[in-house]
Amino acid sequence: MNRIVQVLFKHPLHKIVALGITILLYAVLNEGKQQQKDILNIPVSIDADSDVYVPQGKRRKEVRITVKGSERRLKNMNVNAIVGKVKIHRNMSGFDKGMVKVQLSEKHFSLPQGVEIKSIDPEVIEVTVERLVSKELPIKVVTSGQPEYGYECDEKRLVTQKKTNVAGPESLVSKLNEIETDKIQISSMDIETFTDTVPLNNPDPGALTLNPGSVDVEIKIKRLQIIERSFENIPISWISPLQKRVRVARIGEDNVVLTDNTVKVEISGLQSEVTNIKEEGLVVIADLTSEEFAKNGDFLIKLRPLADDSARWDKIKVIPDQIRVRVTLLD
Repeated sequence: MNRIVQVLFKHPLHKIVALGITILLYAVLNEGKQQQKDILNIPVSIDADSDVYVPQGKRRKEVRITVKGSERRLKNMNVNAIVGKVKIHRNMSGFDKGMVKVQLSEKHFSLPQGVEIKSIDPEVIEVTVERLVSKELPIKVVTSGQPEYGYECDEKRLVTQKKTNVAGPESLVSKLNEIETDKIQISSMDIETFTDTVPLNNPDPGALTLNPGSVDVEIKIKRLQIIERSFENIPISWISPLQKRVRVARIGEDNVVLTDNTVKVEISGLQSEVTNIKEEGLVVIADLTSEEFAKNGDFLIKLRPLADDSARWDKIKVIPDQIRVRVTLLD
């Protein structure tokens, strides 16, 4: 024993070698025997060159792998840290047909030290691909609603940028002829000029990119001309009490029966609409359908105009707006 000690102290190199052998034997003994382990749902991300398009929902696959390693390494292995990654190129077989097949191997996965892959299921994954293209398209300004009454949209234009660069899969880009702005609400607008930065409406945000994605837009609102027209001798139409036979006569201030059953109507509105009004299309109603008029007597009746287009006019006025009538029951 003393001799061994003397040798070790006399030869330090022997001491170092012995220590190394001891440590190595300890590590081997503590690694445990080699084992295999199946791991499910390992994600494989699909990366691609700048001129290759892979659809949004096709950029991830999942596989099952069987790994081999020491008992200790497999026990301490972080399964969530194992991921796969493949890169797609234009020159891969099958690209022009829209589908490439990738043979998976250990090089596609990140593995802990001392762990190796024994099998991958499936060994081959299929990836949907397409050529990534770009082109410039004109921009169309889109509005929604109508300005305030008496105004109209006179002009809508792009201030500076007239086109946008659209990039995406060839099958989508080839079908596009223009890109619209988001709808600009002009309802109740009564200002002369409106300028704003408006986003472009991307028809497929998951597949297409627009550059620029917004533009400056100018909208001009024009005030329309309002005119007034008078119509004389518009006939009064009597609506008699329900289920009653009556005679209705218009009477004057002195209770004398009048033979003139017409009134005057004044209409104001947009020149384009009021100019085209035809007198024969105007009617004034005297409504006597209320029970209070179902008897003999003199009454003050409110007149109201009746015209199909009255909702489009600014104002319609009957002169006079009420008259005195004499109701005589005939039954």
